Amino acid sequence: MSAPVQQTMDDSAVMVMDACMCCYDGCLCDGSCLGCAYKSTICCLEGQGSCRCLTPTTCIKQQTQLCCLVSGCACPCDSEVPCMLAVLCLTCYPKCGCCKKMGEIKG
Repeated sequence: MSAPVQQTMDDSAVMVMDACMCCYDGCLCDGSCLGCAYKSTICCLEGQGSCRCLTPTTCIKQQTQLCCLVSGCACPCDSEVPCMLAVLCLTCYPKCGCCKKMGEIKG
């Protein structure tokens, strides 16, 4: 059994700019906008700087950060990449609002 992987970024601080069901793009507007991070899952393989086998919780998942830009995709959606619909920072689903952060949308 593999050890749990630490989350690579605080997704609750991501301001969602665009989302279409299982994918999103956003922006970090706080002090964590420098640097880069990624986390990818395809079936039973997960990469976070290296690949390893794990017990799958979703078929495909990727979360990426480059400076202040963040994106995520999961199929099927999960708690880290929920089902959302947004365009130009206007979130329509699951909660309506403008410039909502991921923590507000999921909470």
